[in-house]
Amino acid sequence: PKSDMYARLFAMGMDAYEIAGQLNDLSSNPKASLNGATGALSLSFDHKLNRQLVWAQFKNGVPNTVR
Repeated sequence: PKSDMYARLFAMGMDAYEIAGQLNDLSSNPKASLNGATGALSLSFDHKLNRQLVWAQFKNGVPNTVR
């Protein structure tokens, strides 16, 4: 549905805003990452954005984060 599309776009916008504020830290520290709305975000050595998705396991129809 359209509401899902808008939710994803909103999450991407939130992450873009956070990345813009922390870009210097992310680019100067190769081990730095940011817990964004779309996953754990970091920059590679060639300044490409990487995203590690959060894993979840469903129990009784409710998603629980797997750590």
